[in-house]
Amino acid sequence: MTLWEKIIEIDHLYGLIYALLGAFICFVFKTIYTCISQSSKYSGKYKAVSRDENGDVLKEDNCKIKHNKRTGIFRGKIKRVFPDEELGKKQNVIGVIMADRFLCSVYANAPIRTMSAVYAILYENYCFKGHYFWYDITENTSKQINIEIEKRIKL
Repeated sequence: MTLWEKIIEIDHLYGLIYALLGAFICFVFKTIYTCISQSSKYSGKYKAVSRDENGDVLKEDNCKIKHNKRTGIFRGKIKRVFPDEELGKKQNVIGVIMADRFLCSVYANAPIRTMSAVYAILYENYCFKGHYFWYDITENTSKQINIEIEKRIKL
């Protein structure tokens, strides 16, 4: 093997090492960026309670959302726990939390496509109070009830 052939083999080896090192550095920076920019104190499990004008509980849901701190957008799943007739009803949620305001759209895919909206304001640490709006197809009217959304904090 000539000297020139040995130099070419060494260059390929260095090229491979530099490529792997560059890929590893990019992976580390991307992971750190994702953790810092997208994790949020608002991500987690919530309990949403809807009440009538007398304060009686109409609906109670368990929610799990993932909030992107950088964009303010969140997505999640909702599961009904009260009333018993609707136990286990599942819905999806997508919305935004900005300037202590919680605005979202709630929708179900099956068996009946429904859609509603929530607008709430942050009153206490991880506790939003506001209104739940929906359109009642059977009565051809819009309805609104009070809602309180509170994060379940691990102690």
